[in-house]
Amino acid sequence: MAMLERTQFTWIPTFITLTIILCGCRSMPDKTLFVSEKFASGNMPAFHTYRIDGRTIHYADIGDASLPLVVFVHGSPGSWKTFAGFMADPYLQDKVRMIAVDRPGFGQSESGREVKSLKRQAALLKPILDRNRSGSGTILVGHSFGGPVISRMAMDYSDQVGALIMISPTIDPELENTSWYQHLVKVPLFKILIPKNLITANQEILPLKGELEKCLHIGTRSMSRYICFTVNAIVWSLLRMLVSLNACWSMRNLRFISCPNSIITYPGRVQI
Repeated sequence: MAMLERTQFTWIPTFITLTIILCGCRSMPDKTLFVSEKFASGNMPAFHTYRIDGRTIHYADIGDASLPLVVFVHGSPGSWKTFAGFMADPYLQDKVRMIAVDRPGFGQSESGREVKSLKRQAALLKPILDRNRSGSGTILVGHSFGGPVISRMAMDYSDQVGALIMISPTIDPELENTSWYQHLVKVPLFKILIPKNLITANQEILPLKGELEKCLHIGTRSMSRYICFTVNAIVWSLLRMLVSLNACWSMRNLRFISCPNSIITYPGRVQI
């Protein structure tokens, strides 16, 4: 009886806290003003869409087409705006062409229509690689969920990829365990309260463990031709253990790469 009471005591406040947080997320401010301020003193990116396999993909593009191409792939949830600060940097604009995508199901890439397969996500983003006119391989930058996405792109389109930079990537399948609250989106009441982008994120995260396991054996070895950087960015103290464990997995599984590679770690709050 004591154990039952204790369980109820801990579950109820968790339930209430989650509800408050999720309701609050629905009023997240639009980033239009933020983006305008970022590019106020310089060049604005061009915005494009393309159609592929019945899907619309949106992306932002800035820089001379003859320069080396850097492609930014955001986490879950997210949008191209995650990388607006980098794209607005005059120094980077002089050195590289930058493209930041809205991954399938996010931003203006048909928000709410998730794609659960990493292979399919990579295929839907492949036309971005085809836009490279520099003559050198594309540099892919993936943050969080973007890490496994760019890894899959490197596996499937190795002749078009020159390097990978992974920022706090979710790449260790052993860490991708389903929690009870992830299934709350199936309850109509919670589905009404939870923002669409969080539902989409949840739907693609649930099968991520299996998707990573598919890539595990072929993935790391097929990336042996790249210079790989994994940046272990500690964003919040609550994520410290999770992010550190992903970095440890990177060191174990990328140790056989013959070309220069490094795991860069640094503490503190990081804003992307």
